[in-house]
Amino acid sequence: MSVDAAANAITPTPAAPRRDASRGSRAATRLFAAFFACTLAIPAAPVNKALFALLVIWMLWDEFSHRASHRFPSAAPLVIIAIFGYGFALALVNDVNLPVAVQFLFATFVLSLVYFITGHDIDMDRLAIGGSYLLLVCTAAFWITLLLPDLPLAQAIHQFLADYNLSANSEREFFDGGATFTLQLGTAPFLFVGFCVVGMRLITPQRRTGDWLALVLMFLGIVLSGQRALIGITLLYAAYLWMTFTRPGRRWIVVMALIFSAAIVWGAVLADSNVFSSSEESNSVKIGHLVSYLDDMTPGSALFGRGLANYYYSSGSHSLKSDTELTPIDLCRYFGIPLTLVVYAMLFLPLRGLRRLARRRWGYTVAMGLFTVLSMSNPVMLNSFGLLVVIWYWCSLVQRGDTPAPGATEAGA
Repeated sequence: MSVDAAANAITPTPAAPRRDASRGSRAATRLFAAFFACTLAIPAAPVNKALFALLVIWMLWDEFSHRASHRFPSAAPLVIIAIFGYGFALALVNDVNLPVAVQFLFATFVLSLVYFITGHDIDMDRLAIGGSYLLLVCTAAFWITLLLPDLPLAQAIHQFLADYNLSANSEREFFDGGATFTLQLGTAPFLFVGFCVVGMRLITPQRRTGDWLALVLMFLGIVLSGQRALIGITLLYAAYLWMTFTRPGRRWIVVMALIFSAAIVWGAVLADSNVFSSSEESNSVKIGHLVSYLDDMTPGSALFGRGLANYYYSSGSHSLKSDTELTPIDLCRYFGIPLTLVVYAMLFLPLRGLRRLARRRWGYTVAMGLFTVLSMSNPVMLNSFGLLVVIWYWCSLVQRGDTPAPGATEAGA
């Protein structure tokens, strides 16, 4: 297998020749781009909801007027929304945090935008890169306002990001003997998507001047977020890219280099850290969440759940919790283990056939898999920006040239 063949396995999905861009299509792209940018930069701002409402109205108009010439060929978004609707119905007759339940239900409506995106030929890879650049600007602004608070408007900008991006700075005890200062934007995990897209492009003939710099800056933004799992999956994806680009006969050298590097990092850094220690505060809380779920589980709750945002006592936080960092556990509590498995099946296989995951899609599939691993211990999936990652992955499975016309819909795998 040649280097070119290996690179083709993760080449960003090429666009088919575009239809003549109509004024409506350009306007649709701009409107979605505005929603996309607001979701990443200021997800808690009211303007985000207003833009989403406009997109839904436009999408319904396309549907009823039969203006969409292409469509995402799957009912997966509707199935997931229906499952969350079932969870919300259960929530109405159980002890739950109702505002959070409403938030979870409406967050899933974002998935329906995949029909709007495919119908208007919107390039999600391009938006992912642009969105990552926006997050880097927000990260730089947050740092500058923190380190130089006397600058004009510094306090106002800092507070704006803290309020509307759910940003925070804190000290976390990664190592014995002292805390490490970290600063994170609420939507910082999306930088991983930009890193993946630029990384995939970098090892292909379509690489651009500045891709290396973009990759380094995105990784720097990820490191500055202080999220250990996010840094970990980014390093794993970088290793995947390296392995894929290397000729098969030389991959054993890459494997040995990765093992040697991992051993050095473990011996020099991780062995003396609290990253994998059960006594570390964050790890201890998450273990308590899991143990308490198992203690609280009954046959009925395991099969059918107890509704979105239902309360249970967690020994990890020593309090009643309606949602935690452990997304799979929360989903099992909300609507049971069987429907949780259906949700994850729809997330990964919204279309029939494993063939769609092969060829030029492996890079996207690996990225989605790693992001899902991240969501298992961090609340990054069940929100508007996390579901944009899902939409990005879904769009990668359907090339613009082979999207069927309206009326042809596949069931999920």
